[in-house]
Amino acid sequence: MFARLSQKKIFIINAPFWFSGAWAGIKGVLPESSRESVEIKSGVFIADLEKVMERGQIPREYGGASDFALGESNDEVSEQSEP
Repeated sequence: MFARLSQKKIFIINAPFWFSGAWAGIKGVLPESSRESVEIKSGVFIADLEKVMERGQIPREYGGASDFALGESNDEVSEQSEP
């Protein structure tokens, strides 16, 4: 039995070249709903991110307009400090 994902979409951005091969093997054992929630992106991907979130939520390092770097938003910091 698999645990349910709480994320609706997972973007893997600028993964190393070998990751696609590893993902091809791993995704075969995952339920379809999990496979469909993962997207591997490289190059220009801002339009794909904007389909699921506002530009203001995307860190500037990924082409967005957030004032926070990845991992530094108030929500992310509070989740990291919870036991």
